[in-house]
Formats: sequence, C-alpha cells, structure tokens
Amino acid sequence: MGPHFANKVAREIVLYIRRDANQTQQSIFLSYRNHIHAGIHRAQDWLIENLDKKSCLDQLAALANMSTRNFTRVFKKETGITIGDYIALLRQEKIKELLKKPDFSRHQVAQQVGLTSERQVSRLMKQ
Repeated sequence: MGPHFANKVAREIVLYIRRDANQTQQSIFLSYRNHIHAGIHRAQDWLIENLDKKSCLDQLAALANMSTRNFTRVFKKETGITIGDYIALLRQEKIKELLKKPDFSRHQVAQQVGLTSERQVSRLMKQ
C-alpha cells in the first residue's frame, strides 16, 4: 500500500502514555512528521540524534539531497513550520526532560541541546 498508508496505520495503533493536563499527548519528537518525504525525515532524525551539535542549513539540505533554498521551502511545506522553529521546539522539549533530572546543572543542560549558555536556555524556555 505504500509508505503513506503504513504511516497512517502506525499512528493509529500507537498507545500514548497518560500525561497530565499540562503536557501534550504527542511528543515534539513525533510531531511534524505527518509527511512521507524521506529527505525531510532524514534531516529530522539527524537533528533529534545530534541536538547537541551545531547544525547548519547546508548540512541538513545535503542530508535531504536538496539545495539549501529548496530544503527550507520543502521543509516548511511538509511540516508546516520553519526549520528554525522546529529546532527550537526540539530544544525546548529536551530541556524540559533534562531539567527533571537533578544531577544536571543548567550549564550541562545548555551543552546537551547545543546552546552555549544558561541564559540561552532561559530565553528559549520563555518563548
């Protein structure tokens, strides 16, 4: 039936863990993936796995086998948000997860999400 059908079936059979009223049922790591564009999926997977590393648009476009201009256009078309907004959302989610761990300092949290200072963490969480 193809990848689009497989994606729809997989989304229907997933059981979500119960979350409180302040949390969404679907993680950002699964959101914005309702498309079947393999190149964009590769870029999204790389971002999730390498959130602590500096990512450049040229590198992400190369992962998707596109030019930089086309990558930004297709990413927005397929996901509904810009690449910058997507990275910010990934970082926010990871920060929330890391702040629950008492053994991580704010500086370590910043390093884990590819930021250079605690101030950037605070600024990102206020958005």
